[in-house]
Amino acid sequence: DVIDNDLTPVPKLLCRSVLLGGSDKWRGREYTRPLSYYESLPLADEIRKGNFSTLTLVVGGIRGWNVDANGQVQTGNGSAGWRRRHSAAPPQTHNPWRSCAYVASVAKYLQQRLNVEVAVRSSDPDSDFAFMSHAKVYVP
Repeated sequence: DVIDNDLTPVPKLLCRSVLLGGSDKWRGREYTRPLSYYESLPLADEIRKGNFSTLTLVVGGIRGWNVDANGQVQTGNGSAGWRRRHSAAPPQTHNPWRSCAYVASVAKYLQQRLNVEVAVRSSDPDSDFAFMSHAKVYVP
């Protein structure tokens, strides 16, 4: 919801960090990072070493919607177990196109820059945690 409710054009979101608002302990923390953040990562070195051939972006559930590496949106979220526990349909008033466009832009950028397959994972938190625990390389 943070960038979906932001009026900043998506290309500008890719040029700066978006910080969380509010008055709680999360205020001021980075919610999204600019493309320059990804430029500074040593991922190309890891790919050349043969440590991985697919890069997976774990984006979490985008409020009951899924996004693939092409930015295509699907209703529902994650595994069949998640859908059973959260059987209510995604809110029809919320359109995550800005979040999806941001994720698709980052995926496309990484795919072009690193010449590696990029997958986007949007699942329930437990499954995402289990998936990430098996990562060869983890980048926050």
